[in-house]
Order: sequence, then C-alpha cells, then structure tokens
Amino acid sequence: MFEELLARRDVVIVDTETTGFGANAQMIQVAVINTRGKVLMNELVGVSDKIPKRATQIHGGTRGKLRRHGARQ
Repeated sequence: MFEELLARRDVVIVDTETTGFGANAQMIQVAVINTRGKVLMNELVGVSDKIPKRATQIHGGTRGKLRRHGARQ
C-alpha cells in the first residue's frame, strides 16, 4: 500500500516537529513534500512556552534557533 501511495503524483507527505505529545504541545515546524521528494513547504513556527529538553534532543529545535531562523510568531 505504501509503495502505491508513493507512486501517485497527487499525494503529499506532511511532517511536523512539536514540543511534545500532550494536549498543550505546540508545533514548531511543519514541512510538506511531494512523492518525488520536492519540498513544497518548510516553515518554522515560534512557540510561547519552553521547548522541553527531551524534544530538543529529538529534533534539535530551540527557541533561540527558531528566532534566528525567522520563525513566525
């Protein structure tokens, strides 16, 4: 099934990075690529809370890094 989806041209893949899994978690990045690997969107999003150390260990995102790279607030 996965191979069939990747062969299609009308499918996109959405990837997000967040501050965690709970109800109060915030998204810090969203990316969209097509099945040929072309990046259609890659946006950083500013957060109002701290990014937990464990989340940073997984995706490398910090509030400072988001600010330096022009994350939208």
